[in-house]
Amino acid sequence: MAHHGGAHLGGRGRRRHHPRARTARETAGVWKAVVDAHTAEILGVALLGHEAGEALTTVQTAMLAGLPYTALRDMVITHPTITEGLNLLFAAVPD
Repeated sequence: MAHHGGAHLGGRGRRRHHPRARTARETAGVWKAVVDAHTAEILGVALLGHEAGEALTTVQTAMLAGLPYTALRDMVITHPTITEGLNLLFAAVPD
């Protein structure tokens, strides 16, 4: 994702790289996130693909709690779940 006035950073992940999606053979889709470059706040996500709602609830909880994207990037998430793809998505956000 391009920078918009230096204020926003983006992360993007293809489902074909997602461990659980590969295991389930459900790799169609893409995940995107928008993060404030100054505060690390998650501004929004678009999670498209099989069982994406499972991960969306985790992101919603993090946003409501005011957690930075790094909390999801660095947390230990149960394997194998679709939610573990959040580590990969937020690892794609440039520092």
